[in-house]
Amino acid sequence: MLLGILNYLRGNVRIEMRGACIERLLNICAFNGIDFWDLERIDADLVYATVRISGFRKLRKYSRRTMTKIKITKRRGVPFLVFRYRWRYALWGGALLSAAFLYFLTSFVWTIEVVGCSHTTPVQILSALNDLGLKTGVFKRSVDPTELKNEMLLKVDKLSWIAINIKGTNAEVIIREREETPFMIPKNDPCDIVAGKTGVIYKMNVKEGKALFTPGQTVVKGDMLVTGTIVSEKEAGVRYVHSLAEVQARTWYTLSGSAPETYLEKKYTGNKKIRKALIFGDKRINLYLNSGIPFDFCDKIIKKEKVIVNDNMHLPVAVVTETYLEYVPKKAHSRSGEVSTAIKRALEKQLKEDIQGGTIRSSVCTNTLQNDVVTVTLHAECIEEIALEKELNKEWLNGVQDAPLKK
Repeated sequence: MLLGILNYLRGNVRIEMRGACIERLLNICAFNGIDFWDLERIDADLVYATVRISGFRKLRKYSRRTMTKIKITKRRGVPFLVFRYRWRYALWGGALLSAAFLYFLTSFVWTIEVVGCSHTTPVQILSALNDLGLKTGVFKRSVDPTELKNEMLLKVDKLSWIAINIKGTNAEVIIREREETPFMIPKNDPCDIVAGKTGVIYKMNVKEGKALFTPGQTVVKGDMLVTGTIVSEKEAGVRYVHSLAEVQARTWYTLSGSAPETYLEKKYTGNKKIRKALIFGDKRINLYLNSGIPFDFCDKIIKKEKVIVNDNMHLPVAVVTETYLEYVPKKAHSRSGEVSTAIKRALEKQLKEDIQGGTIRSSVCTNTLQNDVVTVTLHAECIEEIALEKELNKEWLNGVQDAPLKK
């Protein structure tokens, strides 16, 4: 395709070659760098071919040597169009104005693409860029990517790295976010271990600190399981340690969900309505009169086609096609057990997220149907880690505790 466009810009002619030594003429042309394509042999002494304008000029002297008659049957390409319309000044003036307007449009940023969002959203990044001056329609030369990058790192705390590449009318923003590290008490700071959830202690392995509960006992969320305050009876003193423990507990969950057993099914009638609109920047021009919804029940499909010259050249012009498909709503019943199975899967997924790596020891599901609504209740017993570190009351650092501090 690219070669065809290049040949059209250079200009080419379709020629008729008639003679007894056409093969000799073609060999001479090939030896002298004259290219032919779309060769078509009609008879032993008649061949049609396409050649560039520059090649046709060289071809004449070789045709005399081989006594071959050459005649042009068709002219194609930009040079012939220019020659044909050379006196139409309004046409050339319009072409120059169009080229100037196109160059003017390419001096602005029309699309901004954000890549690398995980914890943040593209909307948040675009909003911050807009506050700093990078937005749709901004003049490219007014944007300094290096300065903008530094300002973004100061403005958005969640970013650890950012790159801004402006190519053509497209601005590509590549970001890397900071890894959110969980809060951890320094190893040298004393702390207690408390229960993160209510349950019955299943296993308990205390590595540092003093245990206040034993396996089999019930604990409530927030209860202190292991204390970091160690009282020494022999030395009549207090020692503060960073408690370390693994505490597994049996926990119970009850989750429920509901959904109707019937649903509305769409039966399409085949009637449709198509509307088109043009968008220039942030302005919309409707190419239709009645803007109301054409049907009582319909699906609306929107297709937006931007004017794209290449990957990095997007113009602020788009064609919007809105298609309305009419349908008649019809009440339908789900298959037996289909709704309850879907609800059960959703509840099991939610349970796995709640226990955060724990194990499900047993689970029971119950289904009820009332007023065409299916309700599924999931009862589950799990085993999970419930130990959470909690800082000690640091009053002991201020001299409130009279007992000597020992390590």
